Amino acid sequence: MNKMVPYLQLERVTAGAIPTNGTLVFDTTVGSNSTHISYNSTTGIIEFNKVGVFYLSWFVAQQTGLATDGKNFALVTSDGQNITGSSHAKTAPVSGFAIVEVASSGKTIELVNKSDESATLSERVHVQAGLAVFDISASNLPLGYLQAQMMSPQSPIVEDNTHVQFDDEIAADPFGIVTLESSDIIINSTGTFLVTWEIPIDATKLNPYAFFALMVNGAQRGSSFMPLPAGVMTGSALIVVEEAGAVVKLVNISGDRVSVAHPVNITVTQISNI
Repeated sequence: MNKMVPYLQLERVTAGAIPTNGTLVFDTTVGSNSTHISYNSTTGIIEFNKVGVFYLSWFVAQQTGLATDGKNFALVTSDGQNITGSSHAKTAPVSGFAIVEVASSGKTIELVNKSDESATLSERVHVQAGLAVFDISASNLPLGYLQAQMMSPQSPIVEDNTHVQFDDEIAADPFGIVTLESSDIIINSTGTFLVTWEIPIDATKLNPYAFFALMVNGAQRGSSFMPLPAGVMTGSALIVVEEAGAVVKLVNISGDRVSVAHPVNITVTQISNI
């Protein structure tokens, strides 16, 4: 019998305003199969009741906002981590994802409005916000993971045909399966891996669009395209690594230099070792 991965999925289906530094409270539990991940529907706080490694993804559909710094929500943990997802536009969805390491039972996490003013959720959609979390350490096999960000000064330039220079390791597996080495991501094991990324883009110089590709050993394995010169680009890809030592890069193939805001965010999560 296959062992189910512990998970929790939440939604918010009512509109309303989230004050600055306020927690977004989800009002609907879509699915849950474990007491290891519990949710308080009054406070909006998720608690991890076991040691492990957890992957989270979320989105917020905002209708209006008074913030001067765009749209910023962050996953905030009880031990001080802030993992932010941002957007320039105040009337469009914002999303984010994170790998959270839990070293002791009782660690909590919540989704907080980090903009400098309140955010009003959209009344024009059926679901105003969503969040999913699952335990990526539930397998008995050692599986690799990495979350990295580019935290360079505001609006760094990514030249055409060059890759994003990741410089901040948020989380990494203790086995050395996925590592960050001199801004390159190295996969030191065979297997199947899920890669997700998010790039806040300030502007392009010439082209009215942005185009980035996920390269593995120089071959394109995934891409994301945005038909606008500014906004948030997201993407994901499943890659199969057949030989250890694969080099993973997120490359600008727009035919133009692109100005990006920080943080540029990427996660690599091993699904199988075959």
